[in-house]
Amino acid sequence: MWFWAFITARHNLAEEGRIILAASRWNEYAYGDSGLKNGIFSYYLTQGLKGLADGINGYMKNNEVSAEEAFTYAAPLTTARARNPQHPQMYDGIPGEVTLTKV
Repeated sequence: MWFWAFITARHNLAEEGRIILAASRWNEYAYGDSGLKNGIFSYYLTQGLKGLADGINGYMKNNEVSAEEAFTYAAPLTTARARNPQHPQMYDGIPGEVTLTKV
């Protein structure tokens, strides 16, 4: 579980029954990329939701993409692509995986 100051102490957003995906840490900017024609995190999150995240890193490949899979796919790609520090964050206050889309 990703548990950072942006989600907890600074804004008190962490609650049971809630998943939060944030494009960066509280003290960082979220960047766009003209080559992607989108925000970096938004681009990779969308690609993950289109199916690229299904079954990533030991999650079950089941033609569904969960919030957890999409984040696991998008976060490292975002950090690698950003020219300045950008580290996506996730708080998962829901047990198990939460399916967002079928692919």
